Amino acid sequence: MENRIDIKPYVFALIRHRRAILLHFLIVIIAASAYAFFAAKKEYKSEMVFLPPISENSISSILPGVSLPTSSSSDIMPEQISTIFLSKALKRKIIDKFDLYQHYKMNKNQNKFENTVKLLNKSLFLNSDETGSFGFSKTISFTLSAFHTSRDTAWQMVKYSFDLLDSAVRAISSDRARLNRVFIEAQLEKNKIILDSLQTAVRKFQIENKAYDVPEQVKMTIKAYADVKAAMLGNEIKIQTIHNEFSGETPEIAALQKSNLALHEKLGQIETSQNPAVMPSLENSTKLLPQYANLMQDVEVRDQLILFVTRELEQAKIKEARNVSGLLVSDPPYVPEYKARPKRMAIMAIMVGIYMMFVLCFFTVAEFYSLSVKDGEFINTLRQAFKRQSV
Repeated sequence: MENRIDIKPYVFALIRHRRAILLHFLIVIIAASAYAFFAAKKEYKSEMVFLPPISENSISSILPGVSLPTSSSSDIMPEQISTIFLSKALKRKIIDKFDLYQHYKMNKNQNKFENTVKLLNKSLFLNSDETGSFGFSKTISFTLSAFHTSRDTAWQMVKYSFDLLDSAVRAISSDRARLNRVFIEAQLEKNKIILDSLQTAVRKFQIENKAYDVPEQVKMTIKAYADVKAAMLGNEIKIQTIHNEFSGETPEIAALQKSNLALHEKLGQIETSQNPAVMPSLENSTKLLPQYANLMQDVEVRDQLILFVTRELEQAKIKEARNVSGLLVSDPPYVPEYKARPKRMAIMAIMVGIYMMFVLCFFTVAEFYSLSVKDGEFINTLRQAFKRQSV
């Protein structure tokens, strides 16, 4: 059979001690009321709402169809603002400004700064308001709240904390902008050196091969080849015409044949000559044209890159010189008129509830002891438990 607990004796025991329980209830009510209304210090709350930095588009690409990354008015992400606010450097300034060691009575504490920071974290909050769901959320605003026993101090703490946070955000953004500017300047100088070396290589290539404008020179070579070839064909036609009209050799035929030999030699030079000339040979053109195109393409690409980096450098200089706040206040703080805490009724309810729970437990345990120990059931139960454990 299952062992069932009979709660009737305990209920009757509580009823028998109802006067004592009521007396304890009245005592704790008086004590909780005295603490909530007289001992607990009233604290006032001041708060402000501000918006995170706003993103802006960077300069557009100088090349059509190419997208570039975006930059923002502040390099601080909204998620990083909370981290900056929790920094101990910022908290130390707040503690020194409002003499919180004295306020929290930590002057004689061995670890007074750490303990004061813990107490300050209970009185100074930065909460973020987010929108979105399913793991994709975006911070749309921040709420900065301060509690203090003085109305004016609570208001001043909010303003001073925001000023420190704003200054830290601007300092970090400016430092990042400076580092970005230094990096871009180094890249610009590096690309200028590379461009100078490419231009030197182009000049050397042009002088060695007399390839000043290879595409135009190749056109001239092709035109010259066509003119020589046309002259040879014209001479052949004349020779054939003279042969048809006269029999045997004539001085005119000999002159035309001699001219064709010179033209044929000229064609050979145009086709295979390796000597540098203003008009390169056709065979040499097949080598010069790709080399010249590659060199000019490298120079053009480097020119475009330097133009883009120069524009980015100007943007970096503007961002470094910018001293505008990235945090926008949407709801400024005000001096509070009524206390925010403690919640007296909540304090009283918690104190009375905890104390009465211990009182009821005390009387219930006392009744259990009187029923078990006096009748010997408790000792017999322990003996049987030890026996079963030994077996």
